Amino acid sequence: MKTPLQPALIIGLGGSGIEIVRRFRRRLSHDYPGATHVRFLGIDTDPQSQERPDLPRLSGDEFHHAGNFAMHQYVGQDSISNFPAIQYWWRSYSNMPFAFVSTGAGQRRPIGRLALFVHFDDVKTAIARQLSLIFQADSFNSLPSEYRRRLTVYIVSSTCGGTGTGMFLDLAFVARQLVPEVMPQVMPKVRSLLLMPSAFIGTDRGVPAGAHTALRANAFGALSELDWCMTKTVHRDPVNYPTRTGLWPVRRESLAFDSCFLLGNQDAQGAIYTKWSDLVERGSAHLQVTLASSLTKAGDSALDNVESWMGALPLAKGRAPMYSSMNADEIMLPSARIHARWTKQFARQLGDRLQSTATRDEKGPAAQALKDMEGSAGFGWLHRTLAKDGLRAMVPSLPELEQAARHVDAEKPNAEQLVLNAGTLHAEANRLLDRTQLADDVSRAISATKEEIDESIRRVLSAGSIDDALLFLSRVRERIDAMPEKARAERQRLSGDWLTDFGTRVRSVKKGLLQKKESFAKDLSIEAGQALATASLSWERNLWTRAVSALDDAVNLPKVRTLLDRRRDQLENVRALISSANSKIQSTPDPVVAAGMLAAISDAEMDAAYESAERQERLSVFSREHLGTLLADEVPSAESVAERLETVARKAVQLVAEDFVAGTQIRPELVSERLDRLQPLAVFTSEWEALSQGGVAERPQRLALLGLPGRMAAKEEAEKDIIGRLQIPNRETNLVPIADDDRVLMTTQHHGFPLFALAELADCRKAIDADAASRELRFTLPEQEARRWAVEPTAANASAQWFAVALALGHVRLDQVLGGYVYVEGTLTGSEQVLNQGTVDANSAREQARGEFLKRGLADGFKAFLSKGVTNGSGDLHERLRPWLTQEETRSEDPSYPSAYRTDLAAVKQYAASIQWV
Repeated sequence: MKTPLQPALIIGLGGSGIEIVRRFRRRLSHDYPGATHVRFLGIDTDPQSQERPDLPRLSGDEFHHAGNFAMHQYVGQDSISNFPAIQYWWRSYSNMPFAFVSTGAGQRRPIGRLALFVHFDDVKTAIARQLSLIFQADSFNSLPSEYRRRLTVYIVSSTCGGTGTGMFLDLAFVARQLVPEVMPQVMPKVRSLLLMPSAFIGTDRGVPAGAHTALRANAFGALSELDWCMTKTVHRDPVNYPTRTGLWPVRRESLAFDSCFLLGNQDAQGAIYTKWSDLVERGSAHLQVTLASSLTKAGDSALDNVESWMGALPLAKGRAPMYSSMNADEIMLPSARIHARWTKQFARQLGDRLQSTATRDEKGPAAQALKDMEGSAGFGWLHRTLAKDGLRAMVPSLPELEQAARHVDAEKPNAEQLVLNAGTLHAEANRLLDRTQLADDVSRAISATKEEIDESIRRVLSAGSIDDALLFLSRVRERIDAMPEKARAERQRLSGDWLTDFGTRVRSVKKGLLQKKESFAKDLSIEAGQALATASLSWERNLWTRAVSALDDAVNLPKVRTLLDRRRDQLENVRALISSANSKIQSTPDPVVAAGMLAAISDAEMDAAYESAERQERLSVFSREHLGTLLADEVPSAESVAERLETVARKAVQLVAEDFVAGTQIRPELVSERLDRLQPLAVFTSEWEALSQGGVAERPQRLALLGLPGRMAAKEEAEKDIIGRLQIPNRETNLVPIADDDRVLMTTQHHGFPLFALAELADCRKAIDADAASRELRFTLPEQEARRWAVEPTAANASAQWFAVALALGHVRLDQVLGGYVYVEGTLTGSEQVLNQGTVDANSAREQARGEFLKRGLADGFKAFLSKGVTNGSGDLHERLRPWLTQEETRSEDPSYPSAYRTDLAAVKQYAASIQWV
């Protein structure tokens, strides 16, 4: 059984974020067309890029253009005081020219954040509207209760541009607060998918070399602020955002994101992904399979469990291990490609056949169609009746009346009685002729002929060419034109008034003076018989007269001729357009497997299956009933011919391809192999690898979500086979039934590392140091602590200094009970961390404690603690250090004063001097 998608709002920020959102939206419309409880919103200072055939744009209510404003109207010297919410965080930002923002933020993070504040009320309204639509959706109300109690907001952005990089942190906190305001009792899960600089610099995105430094410097500022917002020990005040009704305060005491996925271009085994489309498609696949993972009755997902595990991890060298990496993959049974490829191949075959020369022998399609029509109720009746003298069968036969018309009483021969009997015969014959309703019969046959012509054209086109159909029309036209001529000729040939001739002839028989009555009667009978012989010819002439009248009627043959002419013109037009129509069909790109993804069968295998004789025969049979649609337009165009030719081919292919697609499976071995080697898109520093593998830091947890189509998920043994073949240590694999029967989706996730573990961060640090003049442009948060946040662990020499300062302030102290040193980060009564114990030698004990302090990265936590301005009631920091310095300087005069102590004393002296005038 397929699991539903989790309710979600996917917010794409900036060009790259919207690119991934549009790709995921395409997936959703294909796989879950009824899942209206998953909504989308794109926000950019640049108008949305034009629609591509493979990637539809977001609709009007799914995209907000956060541009079209002049910066000086908001942050100019004379205007900024009118906007206190902006004035609170906006700095002078030297080298920032005021501009009209309409086509992007120019890779300047402050402009991206300014755009959010300028448009905040509309952005907030847009988010709230999408949230409301989720909760009002029929598909949401039909979800199990555990699905209706939570909603995921995914924020997708780059870390190195301007628009999304400037507003992604704000929107994380805004979304977390807005969800329960729109729908109370619904728990928000706020997650992010953030693109690192390497996703742009190291790919075919085409970033100029001169922009590399700016991108990496932007990323350092964004990641520093992100880390500050992802650290539990940091105090963050609310932020006031401007709305039309006043300021709207948003709390920031929680972490910005429940999970934060970072997407670069290099995987954990060093493989480089150079195609931009490959990376963003993997991002969209990751969103799909993550949201398709099932929830427990308690409302938890596999990702929730990982997030709880991450939240319980201790700091690694003083930094929070709150980040994740991902990679996604897709194995497709490309049924859409099979259908499209076969349709184009069959359309080409149909086009080639339709353009071939007519077969003019008696076994050709035209001759066969004409022969078939000769047996039809319409044209066939006309042919049999008018062309093959079948009309004579309609001449009345009245043997008794005819006998009466020639019978003469031998005793009383009477010519007038014969004339009277002949009149009776003629009257009855005319009555029978009237009953034949020949005119109506001709009209009905001609009407049926028009339908038979179109049906015959379809049969000819299904077996032959357009030239065959034109030959058929010519032969039908010849037959049709010959019918009235034949009728007129027959009418002209036949005599007319036989009854008058009958009377004249029998009255002219005179009885001779000596002639006997018997002989006279015999002469009358002979003359009557000879006159009566022309009666049937007269009646036949009557029938031909009626036929000529019916054939010449304006609603009969003229309309057939018009139809024949119209069909001829149409066929001539179609024949002239076939080549260009076929070119249009062949130029349509086939559906492609997503960049970097894998097709379960090759194009060569598809083509071999198409060429089978049995399948070709079925295609031919199925196409016959549809080719007549080529004549649907009075004046066809190349586009309409291409469309109808492709429609015919597609209908035939649909019937033939179904069994092939249904019988083709995605092999479990292929799934297992692909998942086994799928590595997260992250490169970790050797230092981090040493820490995690050495047990000093917690190793990241590996999680795989394997989305199986119904045709595989329904087979328990196949599932076991796939899972049994996975050879990936330290990773949990969860099965996720998905809606598309033609794809296996998978995402591998690497959870629980700090930012400093990424080797790419070193490049970002170098970039911001190399561009010191523009450093302030890379930060947007107003807090000094955020701008000075050290993402990387403190260096060894600085860490030693902070150890000494902590010692001087009592946060590192010798515990007599433990016989070693302990560290307390917060107030002096906080929880203690044991640094060493059981060492008797004072010098060794101090060295061990300092080394452990360094190894655990405690310097960063202690430095952050001091930056909060905590004085513990003892005056400023310099004054608090003075008593310890005085005491230790006196003790250092003793030659036995340990060398490790002297190291710490020197460090505190140096630090005290550096802050004396601060």
